[in-house]
Amino acid sequence: MNLPIGLLCAYLVTRPDWFAAPGATAVLFLFFSGCHLSQTAFNIPVLLRGGRIGVAYWPVLKGPMLKIFAIDSILGVANLAYAISAASA
Repeated sequence: MNLPIGLLCAYLVTRPDWFAAPGATAVLFLFFSGCHLSQTAFNIPVLLRGGRIGVAYWPVLKGPMLKIFAIDSILGVANLAYAISAASA
């Protein structure tokens, strides 16, 4: 799901005329930010409890989960910043 969201974000940044109304762009990027930051939010409790508890959790600070955690955090903040910028335009 993150790849299609990322591609749509890149398309909207490079072709702002496609989604011209600033309010509509702000809402869309706010939605994208929520998608990414919700992934981060669900991993923070796991991280605070040591990164892995039992068989149902994953190591947040090792392997592919570290990349996913970092990328979702960065993209969430970037989308939120763009949404605020679009809303204030």
